[in-house]
Amino acid sequence: MKTKLLLFALLCAVGLTAQEIDSTVTDGPYLQYYPDSSLQISGQYQNGLKEGMWLSYHKNGLLESMTEWKAGNQHGLVIQVSERGSVRQQLVFSNGVQDGEQRYYFDYGRLSKLENYNMGILEGKYTKFYNSGKIQEEAVYVHGLKEGKATWYFDSGDPSIEYDYVAGEIDGTMTTYYRSGGIKTIGQFKDNELNGDYRIFYEDGSIKEEGTYQNGKREGSWIKYDAEGQVSETVKYKNGEVK
Repeated sequence: MKTKLLLFALLCAVGLTAQEIDSTVTDGPYLQYYPDSSLQISGQYQNGLKEGMWLSYHKNGLLESMTEWKAGNQHGLVIQVSERGSVRQQLVFSNGVQDGEQRYYFDYGRLSKLENYNMGILEGKYTKFYNSGKIQEEAVYVHGLKEGKATWYFDSGDPSIEYDYVAGEIDGTMTTYYRSGGIKTIGQFKDNELNGDYRIFYEDGSIKEEGTYQNGKREGSWIKYDAEGQVSETVKYKNGEVK
């Protein structure tokens, strides 16, 4: 609520008038203007470094950004606003690097992405949204790399793909789904490549095709099934090519 009230007050402060101030100032107040004399940037220098709250404005007079500085580094809240007045980004910095919860928004103000940083490194839960507000992707970062299960969703909210990550690489089971909710494929990954058994299913859950991948390429016998579950074809592969 405190952030919203502060932003509202800043958005309303568009009636500032220009005065002749030296734009080379390195200590004390700093103001910069557009050619039409409307305010573009306002802030404060201390010992030659940006300090405290700095504001920038669009040409239409609405707030463009609000940034907190400490000894020349972004430190605290950083807000970016569109020309129409909706918040696009709400970030938190610590001594010049992103730290804490970071929020990104669509043009009309609905949340588009939510991520967390620990001193400049992605850490913890990551969530991406459709413009409808439903979740598009969920993942977890450890030391800047995806770790564990990551899930992508259809715009209906049902899962579309699930991956297992180890140190930023797909490693483990991958499962894809039909929009109806049934499993479409199941495969095994190792070091970001398909390795091991792979199965493709009909939408009713019956097996459609199965075989093995080796280093991302089909290998050995692949068996295809018809809708009644009978073998319709067997194809042998070597290094991804039909033998």
